[in-house]
Amino acid sequence: MGLFGLFGKRGKTLYFAGCTSRRFLRDSDDEYKQILNKLEIGYIELDKEICCGLGLIDAGFEKDARKLARKNYDLFKELNVNKIITSCPGCFKMFSEYKDFVLDWGIEVEHVIVSIAENLDADDIIYSNSSNVTYHDPCYLSRFGNVVDAPRKILRMIGYNVVEMWHNKEDTLCCGAGGGMIFNNKILANRIAKKRIQEAEDVSVNKIVTSCPMCVHHLSENSSEIVIESMSNVISSALGIKLEVSKDEGED
Repeated sequence: MGLFGLFGKRGKTLYFAGCTSRRFLRDSDDEYKQILNKLEIGYIELDKEICCGLGLIDAGFEKDARKLARKNYDLFKELNVNKIITSCPGCFKMFSEYKDFVLDWGIEVEHVIVSIAENLDADDIIYSNSSNVTYHDPCYLSRFGNVVDAPRKILRMIGYNVVEMWHNKEDTLCCGAGGGMIFNNKILANRIAKKRIQEAEDVSVNKIVTSCPMCVHHLSENSSEIVIESMSNVISSALGIKLEVSKDEGED
């Protein structure tokens, strides 16, 4: 458990990274925690996270998902958690729907980008960047959560000129990995990713920034010219945060 959060301003706030971040983009998880620390947003962590259950719901195992939701809820209440900040769009969606599985849920759920946007001040920016970028809206954040303004606000605070692709905000185009597509039909998943990357090329930018670890991973696998960068890396660079790689990196 992260002791920083126990004595912070918001000691009952849990930071939850999620399976996708730990599997595909562990550096992003570490960057977000350092950003939260830099902005003095207090949080606690779990010694070992349990999956949110989104994959079970997507696969049709609702009964198992309900059991997992209750297991997570009991753990959260034991730690006196009244708010969850997560860096995973999938976890954000699933935890927001826990109220349908756990009648006494009552825990606020917020994506980390919203937390940062609400606490970031222009004076916090050490290194600005005035280049052109485009922002890829993750499906769960935009279509489900309507988290579309916060990331653009942050990018513009850093100095970026945000150029919109044809499909953007609530009308975003999936990266191709969502809904298990990356595991069940890799060929189709790659075709969709390349179509998304083409939209970035069409607006003459050389960098796509996104807030989803799966989107970063999958778009990067399918891009040869366009740079794919996580919001966590963009923000930590602007704040002058140097990521310190721990000795146990890569271990669960």
